[in-house]
Amino acid sequence: QVEELVTNYGEVSILWWDYSGGQMQGPAWDADGLMALCRAKQPGIIMNNRLFTYDGTTAGHDGEAAAQADHGDFITPEQRIPEEGLPGRNWESCMTVGRNWGYNRYDTDIKSAAAVIAKLQECVAKGGNLLLNIKRLGAWMKVNGESVYGAGPIEGKVTLPEGVRMVAAWDDLYIYLPAAAPKGENYELRIPANEIDTVVPEILGQPDCEVTMERIDDGKNDRAWWVYTIPASAWANAPEGLPVLHLGYDD
Repeated sequence: QVEELVTNYGEVSILWWDYSGGQMQGPAWDADGLMALCRAKQPGIIMNNRLFTYDGTTAGHDGEAAAQADHGDFITPEQRIPEEGLPGRNWESCMTVGRNWGYNRYDTDIKSAAAVIAKLQECVAKGGNLLLNIKRLGAWMKVNGESVYGAGPIEGKVTLPEGVRMVAAWDDLYIYLPAAAPKGENYELRIPANEIDTVVPEILGQPDCEVTMERIDDGKNDRAWWVYTIPASAWANAPEGLPVLHLGYDD
């Protein structure tokens, strides 16, 4: 069946194996032979590591197998996002919208669109992908997709408030602002001036939303901050109430 799939249907970009555990992993499936067959027929294919281990990151499973390049191209933590990501490896968290992978009429514990977007943001900021059923995420992505596609963790340290994440895409920076809208009229975001260059701020998809930027110096302690002031309307007008601050360079 595997040979049929990779032979008779044109180019196959990805094959997502599922799954192995206990004695039923690796040699039990002739995993090496299966992957060699796939690569011979489809040189550009990418495959996950589940012929060798469940996800390679969960206690009780074979993490060493997951780390080997010939055991798959990426790791698949399930129903969770690794606390520190998986530096140096390609990975993709796979999650359900509810509690089940298939339809279940009794499953009413459905994640909100905002919760799904927050998980997507966390994956991108930690250098991973998110595999998820389609939801209202699409409306948010239509406005903010440039902060996800091609984006990943920033290089170096940037000090951010709790609940705020930053990613980089080429020369631009994107800040996933906190989910809670400010109680007052404005929200102030402070970043140490020595950790970020002078950039032009804007809220994605909101050209009329005026974000101001001011440098504040503390002469006594020889420190300085960039202070970005963002109107509360940015939250009111953002899809799912989750705005993204873009920090780019003025052309």
